[in-house]
Amino acid sequence: MKQTYSSRLNKKARAVLLYGFSVLCSSYSFGQINIQANNESALSVMKQIEKQSAYHFVYDEAQLTIPKVKLRLNDVSLKEALDATFTANNIQYKIVKNTILLKNAPAGKSISTAASAPSQQYKLHGQISNAAGIPLSGATVKIKNTNISTKSNQNGQFELTSPQRSATLAVSFLGYETLEINVNEESATIVLKPSNTSLSEVDVTINTGYQTIAKERATGAFSSLPKNSLQQ
Repeated sequence: MKQTYSSRLNKKARAVLLYGFSVLCSSYSFGQINIQANNESALSVMKQIEKQSAYHFVYDEAQLTIPKVKLRLNDVSLKEALDATFTANNIQYKIVKNTILLKNAPAGKSISTAASAPSQQYKLHGQISNAAGIPLSGATVKIKNTNISTKSNQNGQFELTSPQRSATLAVSFLGYETLEINVNEESATIVLKPSNTSLSEVDVTINTGYQTIAKERATGAFSSLPKNSLQQ
């Protein structure tokens, strides 16, 4: 029996819908998003996401607080890009079909993702040393814009559990410059530089005798003493 034109058209429409759905799923779950933002408005990140995916953003301009972000994400999933841009800045997002809804998170809350998105944790690890290759024990490692932090062990090694596959770490150690570095699941080698700020040497002169100061240089009240008083 020959297929009618309407039947063939319906099959093509279903194929297009299935393809579109697969594109949406893949961009949400797998690494297809690249973000470059150097202390820029999150609006620029939204534009980059919209160009690289089938999603678009909807929000109330009068209500939403648009943050400035500093991100460098390569080949990450849509979820990772959204978490790094919005969840880390106290903005909730919700995905409805191919629309991403944004709003400020209520006070005391900072995490809101799509209900269907599984919670996934990633291990960020590496080693911290100085320029001479000596491990720095006790260095503080913190995921920027979060409360997640740890300290390096006696071998300078550290490990953090992160909600994103990649993140910006702030690494600090007494006597060294604080370093911000983008890392992912691969082991990171972090080298800290000595701080240029140091205590300046202070010369202290102690004078145990009498000193002659011209009247025009003297401040405050003063009086003279008889010569025989100085000789006692």
